[in-house]
Amino acid sequence: MPTSVTCLWNGSEIGIAEAIGIRDREYSPLFLCVQCGERVKPHSGGGHTSAHFEHIHRNRECPLSHSDAYQYEGIQGNSLQNTDTEDAIEGYARERKYLAHHRNGAVVLQCKERDNYTCKACGFSLRVNGRSIIECHHLVPLSEGGERVTSVNDLVCLCPTCHRVAHTSNPPLPVEEIAKLTKG
Repeated sequence: MPTSVTCLWNGSEIGIAEAIGIRDREYSPLFLCVQCGERVKPHSGGGHTSAHFEHIHRNRECPLSHSDAYQYEGIQGNSLQNTDTEDAIEGYARERKYLAHHRNGAVVLQCKERDNYTCKACGFSLRVNGRSIIECHHLVPLSEGGERVTSVNDLVCLCPTCHRVAHTSNPPLPVEEIAKLTKG
């Protein structure tokens, strides 16, 4: 499948590594396809692909856009991925390969017990069908530094909402900042 490792940004052609750096520093930077001029996003790669740009909306006319050859009842898969329509094809199987960072369940359980199954940013605590709705957040992301020893002190409990808020920034927001944002 053809892919691009360059894009247009602020009128200049830049490479994928530079674009990933810009993406991690700026909010929603505008990257454009060098072939068709439509919006693209840098994709870090991993598993079976190297870093490249992907079109935000598939473009059949552009040779650098990923194809979406799936058909349902004769309808092309990407023909219903239009924000102006209420219908979309979903639920079809797509093979994905990726590497994931291993997490240790024992240290996660210790963190949840230490924090009393309560979000340290907003104080939320909920049990549904005997299960606590709480997540463990790494204060230093596993993506930084690779394989390492993790202690319970490297983790904090966050509710799903606060955990999502934490990861709206790179590096993730500190618990104190999340607390300020969610108190309203």
